Amino acid sequence: MMRDDLLQRIAALPANADVGIQIGDDHLDITDVIAWGDGDFGALRCHPNDVRDLLAAWGLHDRRSE
Repeated sequence: MMRDDLLQRIAALPANADVGIQIGDDHLDITDVIAWGDGDFGALRCHPNDVRDLLAAWGLHDRRSE
């Protein structure tokens, strides 16, 4: 999705709406928006503990913890 399209969709939400990331039936909180690829791309960053909890709930192993 392009930035302007994302901003239009977010702007259409009520001002007090919480915006997160949905993966399947699970939701992750957004902690930051970062630029990468020399600023040509943007990413929504999630809290690492949320990602770890999601992987654990799905029965997947986070190999970074080894």
